[in-house]
Amino acid sequence: MTDDEKRERRRRQNKANADRVKASRERYKKAHPERVRELRRQQNIRYRQRNAAKARATRRASDHKRYWRDPERERAKKATTQRRAAKRHKAAMGRRLHAAALAALPAALPRHVRDDIAAALVVLVLERKVTEAEMPRRARRLVNDHYRLARRDLSLDSGTRDGRPLHDFIGANENEQADYIG
Repeated sequence: MTDDEKRERRRRQNKANADRVKASRERYKKAHPERVRELRRQQNIRYRQRNAAKARATRRASDHKRYWRDPERERAKKATTQRRAAKRHKAAMGRRLHAAALAALPAALPRHVRDDIAAALVVLVLERKVTEAEMPRRARRLVNDHYRLARRDLSLDSGTRDGRPLHDFIGANENEQADYIG
């Protein structure tokens, strides 16, 4: 018999023996379930006693992961999420208002005029002087004011009705300009 044949024979015997041992263990487990449970409990106790430090460290690590959270970190995380949501909301609101302002304006206006008047409408809505429903009506008035002011060549030193120089009104809203210049 060659070495390969001997190895193959031993492998088959070992496999058959392993199958017999496994079947015997299964029969014993079925016949004595309480005894098997008690033996397993004792094995666990012996293992825990031998590896007490390791078991404590493992338990502590799993408890840390499962139950312990840093409240400061959780608050910061929540605040960051809320800030991002608020920014997204404000940006969406701004885009919506700008789109509504552009929709309220005539399409025939030049782009730079439409943008200026749309920005003025959005500012009026944000200042709560105009509601979104009033935008189209106010847009017509702003277009008229824009062209009325744009067609005049005025000196900044020229006075208004009450005698104040015109440069005092630079940056004032369109209503104040129309009241004093008109």
